[in-house]
Amino acid sequence: MSTTPPSRADLLTSRTLADVATSVCCAGLPDRRRQDLISALNTAARALHRRPGDVPADPRLLASRLAEVAPVAIGLSPGRWANVKSLVRAAISLSGQACLGRHCNSLSPSWQTLWDLLPTRIAKTRLSRFMHFASAAEIEPGVVIAATFAAFRAHLDASLLKEPDRTYCATIDGWRAARATVVGWPDVEVVRPNRHKVWALPLEQFTESFRFDLDAWLDRLSNNDLLSDGPLRPVRPITRRSHAAQIRRFASAVASIIYFPNGLTKFVNAKPGLSPVSPIINIPGLCGLAVIPKTPSARALRVRLPGG
Repeated sequence: MSTTPPSRADLLTSRTLADVATSVCCAGLPDRRRQDLISALNTAARALHRRPGDVPADPRLLASRLAEVAPVAIGLSPGRWANVKSLVRAAISLSGQACLGRHCNSLSPSWQTLWDLLPTRIAKTRLSRFMHFASAAEIEPGVVIAATFAAFRAHLDASLLKEPDRTYCATIDGWRAARATVVGWPDVEVVRPNRHKVWALPLEQFTESFRFDLDAWLDRLSNNDLLSDGPLRPVRPITRRSHAAQIRRFASAVASIIYFPNGLTKFVNAKPGLSPVSPIINIPGLCGLAVIPKTPSARALRVRLPGG
C-alpha cells in the first residue's frame, strides 16, 4: 500500500454541485424541472462565490453555509432564495448524495479499533473528521505522516466549513492528546499552527536606543527617580504595563507600514507644546508621532506630518 498522500482531487470524497447537475441532466426529468434544479445549483454556487465544481455536495455543510447568505446581497428576494435552497436539496437527493450525519463513508477496521479506544466523546469528536478522511483515502494509521495532515488541511480548505482553521487545530489537539494517553496510538508528532493574531512586535525587534528611551519614559511615569520632573502622582504598575503595551502596538503598526532602514531609532520623552508625559517616537521623514495619555485610560494618538 502506498504511503503517498492522495492528491487534492482524490481527497474530495463527496461529489460537487457540478456532479449533481450532471446527474440531474441524466435523470430524465421534464425540461422545466431540470432547468429549475440546475439554475438553483448555479445560484447556490454563485452565492458562495465559487464555481459549481468547487462546491462539495455535502447536504449538512451546504445547508449551513447557505443559511448564512443574505439573499438581498445576491439580488434575490427571501422567497426566491428559500425556493433555491429547496431546489438544491431536491437535486442532491435526486443524485443520491443525501445522507445523514457528517460522513458518508465508514471507518476502516484499523481506524475503528483506535476509535473504540478513545476515552471521551470530545476526543472522538475532534478526531472523527480526520479518521473518516483517512479511511476514505485508504490511509491506515500505521502509515500516517506529517504530510497526511497537510493533505487533510487542504481537504478542509476545499470543504464548506466556516472555520477550517479551527477545525484543523481541534484535530491536532485531539491527535496529540490521544498520542499521549491511548496505548498503541500512532507515534506521529504534529505541530499545531499558531492562530494568534500578532498585534505587537517583541521589543527585541526594536533598536536598543528605542528600548532604552522607552524604559526611561516609563520610569519617569512611575517616578522612580525622586529628583526627576515626572508627574506628581506616579502611575501604578498596571498602568505602566498598559502604557508600554500601547506604545509597543503603535510602534509595531508604524513599523509595519513604513520602511525604516535603521528601524525606529528614538523615543523622546517630551516636545514643546506637548504634555511633559507625552512620548514622541522620532522617525525619519516625520516630525513626530505622539501618544498623549491625558488619563491612565486614554489612548489618543496624534500624528504630525512634515509641514503639519
